[in-house]
Amino acid sequence: LTTYEVRLLLTAAESHRYANVLRFILGTGLRRGEALALRWVDIDFDNATAKLRGSLTRRGSELVISGVKTKSSKRTVALSEPMVELLRRHKAQQAAERLRAGSQWRDHSFVFTTVFGTPVEPQNILRTVREAAASAGIKPVTVHALRHTYATAALLNGVPIKVVSSNLGHASIQITADTYGHVTDEAARDGATKVAEALGL
Repeated sequence: LTTYEVRLLLTAAESHRYANVLRFILGTGLRRGEALALRWVDIDFDNATAKLRGSLTRRGSELVISGVKTKSSKRTVALSEPMVELLRRHKAQQAAERLRAGSQWRDHSFVFTTVFGTPVEPQNILRTVREAAASAGIKPVTVHALRHTYATAALLNGVPIKVVSSNLGHASIQITADTYGHVTDEAARDGATKVAEALGL
């Protein structure tokens, strides 16, 4: 997505319950299941990090936390200041919901929950992004496209590919390079220009 499309999408998503999930995936590059598996104990506000331990998936009639996709998927990602603030606001909203729900609240300690504290059905995130995209009048969007948007924006703005690869939880830097080769080529050209300018060439 372009920066303009991201703005349109997030504005259209504001009225949806899971708008914060979309914003969080855009800001971190997490997979949908990884974001939904996060518990508050995984969030370190002081050090601005999130520890990823698994992925929330549906197996038959149950929502379960499965193991991480690869060894490198079990990782700690740095959170930007906007993402930390998003989580702080979200936690306060969740506390208010918990009071409203009273005895109906089921405490699983997930960061993102239903109105009763239970895990979020992953398909609901896909539904949210599709509805928001339709409302925004932009091309159909998948949740995975938000992850791609994060990676593309990171690489085009000079974030080292090794850092992007680590944040995405790719098994190797080669996977990142193969997936975003067109982006890294553009970033390399931009880098060459900046070096030439810096050296007065």
